[in-house]
Amino acid sequence: MLKVELVGIAEVHAYCLLSNHYHLLIRLFDDSNHELFKNALGKIQSKYAKAFNKEHSRKGGLFMRPFKRKIIQDDGHLANIIWYIHRNPMRHRYTNLWQSWPYSSYGIYTKVKPSFVKTADIIAFFGGLDQFIHYHELNSDASLDGASDLHLE
Repeated sequence: MLKVELVGIAEVHAYCLLSNHYHLLIRLFDDSNHELFKNALGKIQSKYAKAFNKEHSRKGGLFMRPFKRKIIQDDGHLANIIWYIHRNPMRHRYTNLWQSWPYSSYGIYTKVKPSFVKTADIIAFFGGLDQFIHYHELNSDASLDGASDLHLE
């Protein structure tokens, strides 16, 4: 569903889905506008909420508000955001084994399996898959509350 809704608007580079919120690292295409993206994301959230509510016999919204977005400032910020997204299940105490969280793009990167997630640019950014994994492991003791403790080698 995400793939269909964002085709021609943006590409997804990382994600993590939790019970009441999610994180996405998305690159908007140069010819896309924010309103078009906002509408597409709204459709995705609405469709998912309806399907989830129907399956679980419930009503109402699923995700915390407000919606926030941040522009990536530089290479260090990009590395920190990817690390933060993938380790978010641990931050919220869903698991200590964030590497195997089934609703995260980390497994798509490490298992190199086909997906709607665009992994090639991020793997190249880190200098290869081994460096991508090393960065996630290298900073395993860094605070999830403040990305300033992270270091890109």
